[in-house]
Amino acid sequence: MSKYTAKDIEYLANCLLGSKIAPAKPYAALIGAGVSKSAGIPTAPELVAEINKEAAFSVHLHGLSVADCENYGLCMAALTLEDRRRLLDPKLDGAKVNWASLALAALMKENLLRRVLSFDFDNVLLRACGICAHYPAVYDFSMNPPSEFSYLKPGAITHLHGQGSRLVMLNPKKETEDHAEKLEAIFRDTLEAGEERGPLPAEL
Repeated sequence: MSKYTAKDIEYLANCLLGSKIAPAKPYAALIGAGVSKSAGIPTAPELVAEINKEAAFSVHLHGLSVADCENYGLCMAALTLEDRRRLLDPKLDGAKVNWASLALAALMKENLLRRVLSFDFDNVLLRACGICAHYPAVYDFSMNPPSEFSYLKPGAITHLHGQGSRLVMLNPKKETEDHAEKLEAIFRDTLEAGEERGPLPAEL
């Protein structure tokens, strides 16, 4: 059975459409692996399984406990930067534009989202925006995230953990925990704007 009913979806759609009345404070979207899964990008557990299965990667897990070998952050920390790239590049390069990204792109084109905060490394959403003839600003907060956001263009995509296979790839647990503290300001800014509008029901 579907998690959300038709009534839930209708309510959410009406909330988004209502934001056109006050365009200065539209909603924001926070996206991650759930959006990229159907684009062909593996989830964290699937990547962990591949690391443990492939000898070229699993050799670096020597010394980790059985439990640690099932932990995404610890497994990624055990790999070298080049290993992480060899693991992730084929997935990122082979990703296909999916319906989830097209739906988000359509909402962005209609100016219904104040901003999109993304934990994903891929460019699937940006490609979906291109299909919709919409070209948003893109920001990368993987290095030295700012604490002031008035310069951010409305409707922009902000990559919180970087893009693609680059110098900064925030995969290991320690890296992501340290970076999370730096991202507190952007989340606070986004949530405070949403609080002015009023929350959606908890079940959504």
